[in-house]
Amino acid sequence: MSRRPAELAIGAFGLGLLSYAVAVGVARRRPPAAVSDQEVERVVQERLGREGAAGHHLYLGTSQGRVHILEAGSGPAAIILVPGLGGSSGSYSSLIAELARDFRVLALDLPGTGLSDPIGFTGHPRSAWVQVIGEVAEQLGLDRPHLVGHSMGGLAAGAYGVAAPERIGRMALLAPVGLATEPPKTWLAARIPGLPDLIFGLDGWAMDWQWAHGAADISGLPGGPVEVGPDPDGYRRLVSRRFHHGFDLQAFARLVTMTGFHPDTRLLPGLGLLSKRALVIFGEDDRKVPPGPARDQLSHYPGIALEMVPGWGHLFPFLEPERTAAMLHTWLQPGP
Repeated sequence: MSRRPAELAIGAFGLGLLSYAVAVGVARRRPPAAVSDQEVERVVQERLGREGAAGHHLYLGTSQGRVHILEAGSGPAAIILVPGLGGSSGSYSSLIAELARDFRVLALDLPGTGLSDPIGFTGHPRSAWVQVIGEVAEQLGLDRPHLVGHSMGGLAAGAYGVAAPERIGRMALLAPVGLATEPPKTWLAARIPGLPDLIFGLDGWAMDWQWAHGAADISGLPGGPVEVGPDPDGYRRLVSRRFHHGFDLQAFARLVTMTGFHPDTRLLPGLGLLSKRALVIFGEDDRKVPPGPARDQLSHYPGIALEMVPGWGHLFPFLEPERTAAMLHTWLQPGP
């Protein structure tokens, strides 16, 4: 039997491995670009302006470094919106604009994401998230703000709500991580060294190339972990330029590599302390964070409201901002 097919296969594998190593190395060395406050303000105003809302951005110093916040709207009640992994405050512009009609909305980039400083802490991120959210609420003088978190942001918001239930109003977790006993199998890809860096590094290159060639409508990765949809004002590209390789993935890697889900990442049974004040919304077609395990867990906590929406996937806050905002409005501003 000829050894030719086997030799070709081994050669192709070796060449692919070498190409992968080179691409990861280049992605890691991608230099961060300076992002001025003036540039951020212009892009933020353009992005929210397209949605019919007015807003601005600000930076706050915290014990975990400088964090970025996008603020819009006004009113007696405030919402702290915590984006999911791969998203940032400006990624949720449509949802922010809808909520800003009735609330003061403050979308917070957690350390290592969006336009906030890179991660400087060690160990599990839960305590750092709790510190940052609490310090932001205190500095801005927010009295019992509502919390809304999507995906990994739902885990962070939920962690704060469990740690300081007396400091919040109501809470809504949108397709949150942390209600299942183990992470989705697809998350195991985060254990492959350099793979997330490669994905987001290549995505950044694609945006730079398109922008350099006059592209005005840059689409995100189909169903991918970064913002979905066009980027005519350049917000997504601005965020990508901010980091060496897309964004800081350390927090996500820690959550996955610490023996699957470390117990500290689970929101239950702590959410039971927020009985009648916590709402969880899942799309029935969510493949990134399958809702089945969470639904089984929540069946033991009837005081936590659960909404399962047919036809919605993991990215419904982007794709269905009006319907999502309507559900949140009903929950956060209940009738007498």
